[in-house]
Amino acid sequence: MQRGRRGCAIAAGVAVLLVIIGAVAMCAVEQPPGSSMTKKAAYQRTAAVVAATRNAVAERLSWTRQPNNDYSGSCTSGMSGSDFTGQVQTEVEFTAPVRREQALRYLAEVRELWAAREYPVNNSSELVSARTADDFKVYVKYSPAIDTLHLGGSSPCVWPSGEPPSAN
Repeated sequence: MQRGRRGCAIAAGVAVLLVIIGAVAMCAVEQPPGSSMTKKAAYQRTAAVVAATRNAVAERLSWTRQPNNDYSGSCTSGMSGSDFTGQVQTEVEFTAPVRREQALRYLAEVRELWAAREYPVNNSSELVSARTADDFKVYVKYSPAIDTLHLGGSSPCVWPSGEPPSAN
């Protein structure tokens, strides 16, 4: 009889857990927000965040600006990631040819700079990334196979016009 009660208790516990998971999943679905900055303003802010890092680092490199890029893969609602909101993230990136020693010095200097600015910093030996207080991401990545340093940033999700499409 005790074995039957234990099995019933486990089944009840699993059922409660499934209900909780379902409720959390339903609450986790993000609804598209109201207005945002425009895509143009997001590009300007992204470029400014990247330029602030580039200008603050003592190690001067020969940077080449890559074409602007925007993408919508992270701007979804729903847990499946397939419900596109119509929002985009802007990305600005520069590249520079470097030797490994130079890249490592640059990465170390960027780590110190961002820590001093109190950005939450994520890093590995060849990638350093951080988020600004207004949720813009900035990163420096070293690609050893091609001896190239990438310095870039991206915006949070924004509506291209600054306003969500009207609900019809």
